[in-house]
Amino acid sequence: MTTPLPAPQSLVERLRAADADALTEVYRREGAVLLRTATWMLGSASDGEDLVQDLFVGLPDAIGSCRGDGELGAWLRRIVVRMALMRLRSERRRRESPVAAAEAVPMRDGGANAIVARLTLDQALRALPDELRVVFVLKEIEGFAHAEIAARLGIGVNAAQVRLHRARRTLRALLESAS
Repeated sequence: MTTPLPAPQSLVERLRAADADALTEVYRREGAVLLRTATWMLGSASDGEDLVQDLFVGLPDAIGSCRGDGELGAWLRRIVVRMALMRLRSERRRRESPVAAAEAVPMRDGGANAIVARLTLDQALRALPDELRVVFVLKEIEGFAHAEIAARLGIGVNAAQVRLHRARRTLRALLESAS
């Protein structure tokens, strides 16, 4: 009679045990999606990279609140959204003038070919004001319901719907002007 093999530990259990290989595996599985979400929400690839790095640095301490492997990806995306919202709020408080916000909008001074080359969906999203971009990303990319978006942002459901409408309208205008 052979001795049964021990059941393999779940990925979450391995993370709780501070297994470095488990952290690498989670990054390979989820890193690209998390980075894309963070970048879209923050409007900057470098800010998105910083946020995802911060998430993975703190993951061994935070993993205790995750229920299991089946929800790990969704749990990580919720954390990225929460972290991005906190960063956007703190940046909003630090802004000293409206000039900083205007500098983030791509300029149209390079001729038609340069505009078309630069005005991709990512760049159009970056041109949106934070409050419109965040609602658009949460609804259209992350799939949150308006009630969830409203609760996360501390606004009413109608306000979330209006912001989504404005974001779509603005994106359409930006993309149409590029063609």
